[in-house]
Amino acid sequence: LGAMGHSEAMNNYRSPERLREIPKGALDSSSYQGKIYGIPWYVDTTLIFYNKEMFRAAGLPIPGNSPMTWAELLKTAEALTKDTDGDGKIDQYGFGMRKGAGAAICWFPFFFANGGKLYSPDGLKAAVNSPEGLESFKFLTGMYANGIMPPGATAYDRWDDIRNAFLSRKIAMYVTGNWEIGPITTGADFEWGITAHPRQKERSSFLGGASLMIPSKAVNKDAAWRWIDFLTGKGSMKYLAEYDRIPARNDASQADHIKANPL
Repeated sequence: LGAMGHSEAMNNYRSPERLREIPKGALDSSSYQGKIYGIPWYVDTTLIFYNKEMFRAAGLPIPGNSPMTWAELLKTAEALTKDTDGDGKIDQYGFGMRKGAGAAICWFPFFFANGGKLYSPDGLKAAVNSPEGLESFKFLTGMYANGIMPPGATAYDRWDDIRNAFLSRKIAMYVTGNWEIGPITTGADFEWGITAHPRQKERSSFLGGASLMIPSKAVNKDAAWRWIDFLTGKGSMKYLAEYDRIPARNDASQADHIKANPL
């Protein structure tokens, strides 16, 4: 939007001191060629949610803070894929992920962990089909093709769909983000936890969220800025608690709803 002239550059609205309150990665995601076109409001990140009871039943160690490797994740998912009622059919699957728009969010942590790049260094060519990108794609599709993900995974078009599969104990692990902490806390009748994405060549996660902008043709830009300044200030962090969102601020760890929830 900034490159097309639809968004107002906001470098002169917020002082350098206030800009330092925002995590660099979030601010970079809303900037273009040295100009800031959006002020980050909240950030999202993704992790692997897992059913602790299924891990214990399979004799597997509970994941800690150290991420598994791809090979370890695959071996763990295979051990969690089983016929639990003895009818000769698999009814518990080791891993799950969304399809559609959500599939990219689930895939990117694997893609970047394998050294994948979205674009060439000059930004003019797509690079997702590099050997690193294809390898990460085949790793996930292989879990589906080999029956480690449920056959119905191709219908998981919404977060509700994949969440319900987890809550109904159909899948033992799945990729999602902090926005799911509330619904899972409310809906799960089993003990669960979160762990980091598996590492390959390096560790990776996903940065999402929302930034607030001022349209370049806005009638009252000063009023719009005052509203944005309020929403992204320290005092408003408490309002994001209702949505399980992480404030896009370096002092977010001091927000009450963050301190009160170890997840």
